[in-house]
Amino acid sequence: MRDQTQIQLQVRSATNTRLVGRLCVLLCALGIAGVAQAGSIKCWTNKEGVRECGYQVPNEHLEQRVETLNERGIVVEVEDASVSAEEKAARQKAQAAQAEQDRRDRLLLRVYTTERDLIIARDNRVAAINALIEVTNANTNGLLAKLEKLQEEAANYERKGKNAPQRLMDNMGKLGRSIENNNAFVANKQLELAEVERKYDADLKRFRELKSASR
Repeated sequence: MRDQTQIQLQVRSATNTRLVGRLCVLLCALGIAGVAQAGSIKCWTNKEGVRECGYQVPNEHLEQRVETLNERGIVVEVEDASVSAEEKAARQKAQAAQAEQDRRDRLLLRVYTTERDLIIARDNRVAAINALIEVTNANTNGLLAKLEKLQEEAANYERKGKNAPQRLMDNMGKLGRSIENNNAFVANKQLELAEVERKYDADLKRFRELKSASR
């Protein structure tokens, strides 16, 4: 199956605009290629004079006249051929960013009913990460205590002018590596914690904006 974003509609004549509209409605109903999210498709004419429609204008056709249709097949915007390819590319980028923001907004409002729900979700996530950090640090403290005993044992051998047994040295090495791994794990979890707090703070701010705008 082809990538959904590569699906294009080809209409042989400008008189078939009604067909484009019907296909838009069909695609929207089927949920194909993100029409339900983006709510529009683009139509242009290729070098062979064939009218094509898709969800993003190919680079080679950016300087052509482009019509934007909504999910009902109605033209809602026209970009003249005089608009530069750079301007059209920038406009498409902005539209894609807006579509992504709209998708995130819908998801945010669908997942969380109230501000309190969002705060509880944040606190639960933060508590879970902190619990992992706490358990790992406790484990590291135990490893450090064991390593200290082995180091003292190795020092006793040295004071007697003897080399510490290889078994003792291997165990010290294993403990040292375990401690390093634990420290790296904790460092990563602390970064994750900061990112989680940043994300939930941003979501909370956006949630308040959306709720305020809907009043």
